[in-house]
Amino acid sequence: MPSNLTDEAILSLLKTDGKKAIAILFEQHYPVLCRIALRIVGETNTAEDIAQEVFYNLWKKRNTLNIKSAPGAYLKMSVRNRAINHIKSKRLNFSADGEEMQIASQNVSAQESLEAADLQTKINAAIDNLPDKARIPFCLNRFEEMTYAEIAVQLDVSVKTVEYQVSKALSHLRNALSSY
Repeated sequence: MPSNLTDEAILSLLKTDGKKAIAILFEQHYPVLCRIALRIVGETNTAEDIAQEVFYNLWKKRNTLNIKSAPGAYLKMSVRNRAINHIKSKRLNFSADGEEMQIASQNVSAQESLEAADLQTKINAAIDNLPDKARIPFCLNRFEEMTYAEIAVQLDVSVKTVEYQVSKALSHLRNALSSY
């Protein structure tokens, strides 16, 4: 398969012969996309699923997509976003389960429940607004319960970098939630 096509040629081919274009993109980028997802989610099967979902979505939207960057950059960003969303969804499921147990066991008032839900929404928004370099290590540490050393290995950075980024995330969150 001709993999020496320019980015513009591949994007053009995506509109005319989607099957061939996606096969070329898959061959060129799939291993890298799996590694990116693996660094974020930490599970090989989940990382492969995420990379495959990105290609599936590319296939579904091939006729309507307007990719302005290089296809590789677009795919990498898509994988990063989907991997981060995967971590967020695991976090939200965990929070929802814990919240239901807390409400049932403490028999809190409706007002307190609304305030707790409002605070959780603000916390989630504050986490979403963190820069990627801080959000990813923070989420891996707090929600995936990974150590700084494990995160450093997974993200291919130093432990000090992880410490700094988590500290930076906590500082941002304290500022964003200072009214509470």
